[in-house]
Amino acid sequence: MRTVCSARTRSGSRYSYCFRMPYAAVLLALALCAALTALCAPRAAAREPERSTFDMSLEELLGTTVTSVTRLPDRSVFNAPAAIYVISQEDIRRSGLLQIPEILRLAPAMQVERVDAGTWSISARGFNNRYNRLQRVQMDGRTLTDILFGGVYWANQDAVIDDLDRIEVISGPGASLWGSNAINGVISIISKPARETQGWLVKSHTGDAERGIGTIRYGGRFGPDTFFRLYAKHDEHGNFDTYAYNNALYNSPYVNQYTEDKSDDLYSYQDGYRRQQFGFRADWENRGADSFTLQGDAYRLMQGDSIAYANYTVLASPLGLPPSGYASQKEADGWNVMGRWNRELSETSGFKLQMFVDWNAQKYLNPLTPHSDKKRVSEIDFQHYFRAGRGHDILWGAQYRHDRMRVSTNMLTYTPETDSFNNETISGFVQDSFKFLSPEMLMTLGAKIEKNDFTGEELQPSMRLTYTPNQDNVVWTAVSKAVKAPGNETRANYNVGGANVPANSLGAGNPPIDMWMPFTLQGNPRVQEEEFIAYELGYRTRPRADLTLDMTAFAHRGHHLQRTEVVTAVPYVVTLVSKGAAHYEGFELSATWTPAPRWRLAAGYTWFSADEKTAGAMPVSDETPRNQAQLRSYYDINPNLEFNSALYYQDNIRHPDIKLPKSLRLDAGLTWKNQDRGYECKVWGRNLIDPKYREGFPDRYSSLGAAQAERNFSIEMNWNLP
Repeated sequence: MRTVCSARTRSGSRYSYCFRMPYAAVLLALALCAALTALCAPRAAAREPERSTFDMSLEELLGTTVTSVTRLPDRSVFNAPAAIYVISQEDIRRSGLLQIPEILRLAPAMQVERVDAGTWSISARGFNNRYNRLQRVQMDGRTLTDILFGGVYWANQDAVIDDLDRIEVISGPGASLWGSNAINGVISIISKPARETQGWLVKSHTGDAERGIGTIRYGGRFGPDTFFRLYAKHDEHGNFDTYAYNNALYNSPYVNQYTEDKSDDLYSYQDGYRRQQFGFRADWENRGADSFTLQGDAYRLMQGDSIAYANYTVLASPLGLPPSGYASQKEADGWNVMGRWNRELSETSGFKLQMFVDWNAQKYLNPLTPHSDKKRVSEIDFQHYFRAGRGHDILWGAQYRHDRMRVSTNMLTYTPETDSFNNETISGFVQDSFKFLSPEMLMTLGAKIEKNDFTGEELQPSMRLTYTPNQDNVVWTAVSKAVKAPGNETRANYNVGGANVPANSLGAGNPPIDMWMPFTLQGNPRVQEEEFIAYELGYRTRPRADLTLDMTAFAHRGHHLQRTEVVTAVPYVVTLVSKGAAHYEGFELSATWTPAPRWRLAAGYTWFSADEKTAGAMPVSDETPRNQAQLRSYYDINPNLEFNSALYYQDNIRHPDIKLPKSLRLDAGLTWKNQDRGYECKVWGRNLIDPKYREGFPDRYSSLGAAQAERNFSIEMNWNLP
């Protein structure tokens, strides 16, 4: 028997998330799925089966057209001059993963850490933490970056997983086309056109961790050229188990680590979440030169948080014990709407015009440090491509973005004092692709100039060269510059109230132990833009028809990196400075092998090394392992039965203050399906090796504890009806 319930906090409040699921239910579900599969005999009027991975050769899979590298559908995965990995819909379906950040695990170069039930740290090539600002994430061209802290609130982002066409994941800079934030990589989530989602989809999922996920979607058409879909989705996730601070050990001058402490409910917190979302998409596909898309989503979210909000009126005692505090809950509402117009002017020219508005509001339900904010992002993007001269493919474009934010809080103050912001960003880019020296070599030169309200104009150029001696081998190299402009965080003073301050930050004359004390992070409007130069060399090969290899070596150099510097030790006050510098290198390898007609293997390995110099400032809380690897297996037992599994390895992480041990995670699942009747049943087990393990770090200064992912089982049933 398994129980997931939250505990009572010191304040006396009690959270309502509680869920019991006996393992016998999983066995019952297995029997039910088997019986339903047997009953679903093929009918005379059979549905046209979808084409699966094993119906496509590796050559066809690698020929998938991608758009994130050059902004145009003119390159295949195999020939793209970047470290790109495509997570296909078939990969998503066979993984059994249910949240977009979890699906990103399938990209070998991505490091995905689940901090708690609704919080993730995600990055490629270093600088990974829950506040990562160096990764651009977009969904159908709509930027998902939060304008307050520069990262992504992953619990706010969702979609009907079956409606995703693919996720293109680029490791390395893409700033010459995509602008700020595209430093460590670009994640582009691309949904299917409405034409491909006709009919009804009904999904139901339950399990130990995912208490209930339900989806209903209907796709239809108006006339021969206009297609649409509507959907509604409910998602509820229970609490993770708490891995709490044991203060007797944590405050020892000799031991600095997390330790499990079940004896005191003070450090338990709620991190589960509940979300409802609905949306639509409509596509008008003119048989001529034009096509139009209109789509939108709206959601409501209630989410727990692992951050402690403490109330300090005096300094903490020398023992450094935390005072009374609250783990907060967050309410969030949001909506977005986007329109896109594509027009083909000729066989070698055309343009795209895209506009979107994204609005969201968040409220932290904590009586000690109440905080709420409302944000609106409006963006218009235009791009035009054409062929000029002898073989020059030109792409140019312009973008205007307006951010508006209003904040009501006693946790933040701003310099100059204000409760609202209006930021504008104007940018333009140009790119030229042409044959260089020989027909087998393709050069791509590009640059983006961006004007923002913080540092003015920024130039971000790139050069990419591809050499294709034959259809089975591709060599590419790239040199890129990327810039991360400072944002609203440089104007804010974060008065957290209290934090657990590491002893090595307190300085001489203070106790050599960690202490809870008042904590303030001061903004600094003189912070500079962060600059990165990246050097990359890649090689793709298909030595035989059933095997492909993709290798990339990289070296990045970062300057003027945003770090913190101690102003006063007691009370603890730090400020933002541009004193960081980092050199980091690495190697990425992925392979796909089909050893038998009904069996496919996908493997990945990443090695990463970083050297940071901070010139007196505090180093970044980088949570990137030196080694990580994965192995995924897709096996069709028969046409109606699949066995899919995945093994993930992560090396130990050397955090500045805390060490996280290495971990090995195994997921495995069975899928029964009957395509003639559109029925599918999945039973999955996750984290099968260890009963529970910690994958990521909470906030170093103000978390009550760390969450642990636990072994869990789930069942999912899907119906596709015409």
